[in-house]
Amino acid sequence: MPLSMLAHGTQAAEASEPGYSPPTKARIAIIIDDIGYHYGHGKRSINLPGAVTLAVIPFTPNATRLANLAHKQGKELMLHAPMSNIKGTPMEPGALTEDMNRETFISRLRESIDSVPHIQGLNNHMGSLLTQQAPAMSWLMGELKAQQLYFVDSRTSADSVAWQSARNQALPTLKRDIFLDHERNEAFIERQFQRLLRIATSQGQAVGIGHPYPETLAYLTKAIPELNLLNIELVSISSLLTNSSPEPPQEPAPIPFYLAPQDYENPAPLFPYMHLGTAASIKLLAE
Repeated sequence: MPLSMLAHGTQAAEASEPGYSPPTKARIAIIIDDIGYHYGHGKRSINLPGAVTLAVIPFTPNATRLANLAHKQGKELMLHAPMSNIKGTPMEPGALTEDMNRETFISRLRESIDSVPHIQGLNNHMGSLLTQQAPAMSWLMGELKAQQLYFVDSRTSADSVAWQSARNQALPTLKRDIFLDHERNEAFIERQFQRLLRIATSQGQAVGIGHPYPETLAYLTKAIPELNLLNIELVSISSLLTNSSPEPPQEPAPIPFYLAPQDYENPAPLFPYMHLGTAASIKLLAE
């Protein structure tokens, strides 16, 4: 159902009443994770309408190229930092792990930050294990604060301490409310998007995370232009942080019963041909 249809029976009717004044707009931020592998999907993500925020995985074949293009087109950028996960899923170069000492951890983090231009913040890629480790999260937030970068907890684990660690250090921070596309079909993505809008309407703002899947990009291309009809504004993460409540809810939103823990690690590979080797992969990624 087009989002605009939801407005016709409520806001559209109310707007015709004498003395009607529109309510304050709820705001959402949408992060597209996993930018940097496939150039075509990354470019489609950049071309999404509105203030979509893009999270770039460091040291991926098209990370720098896509980051520069996104910046040129006015999109906000984050580092999508790989972190160790409970299942032991293999990670990209630059991954932060629970067995690192502080010196190695900070050095690896700085290398990743330096590798992606124009970033304003960081969120975790995977990380269901590392985000439960209080010392590592304290190191992370200290370095982000020193570099004046914000943090978004992707909440790949219900036991994450990352968001609270950021708050403990007075670092600008948010946490993910909804994953849009852990099932890659339009009906599911629409249901998740509607959940995102309901949270925003109820709480004033909400954060959704999606991926550069063709299904997600096709849905968002249609849905984002209709947000204004629902009196909802799409903003960047930094804009949401600038005007966010100083005391957001202390407890994370409940995890839907139908989500198994592995769903949070996004196990289905977007690019299953990466095992072909570097030369073949780069050729395919550039297409």
